[in-house]
Amino acid sequence: MIQCFLDDVEKLFPQMRAALAKGDLAGIGHLGHRMKGTVAYLGAGPAREAALRVERFCKGGGTATEAEEAVAGLVRECEVLKAALRGHPLAGDPPLMPGSIPS
Repeated sequence: MIQCFLDDVEKLFPQMRAALAKGDLAGIGHLGHRMKGTVAYLGAGPAREAALRVERFCKGGGTATEAEEAVAGLVRECEVLKAALRGHPLAGDPPLMPGSIPS
């Protein structure tokens, strides 16, 4: 799950920036929803709350400025989470292949 989070950060934040540039607030909200599940699974409360603020744009409402602020907050919280996970022994492990046995 740690690697999933790291992959999501690398993949979803550029997509959020692109959606911000296009003014696609609903798209930003959907991306926030995707990030919320990952950070919630990791037990990262502040990052989950930040993702919820981004996710609310799925349902409409809000301004581009509010969306930018929400995304910036999520980026900050994910940076904190990344720093906390950096020393975790599973943070750099590649995914197991089917049938492989970890040593």
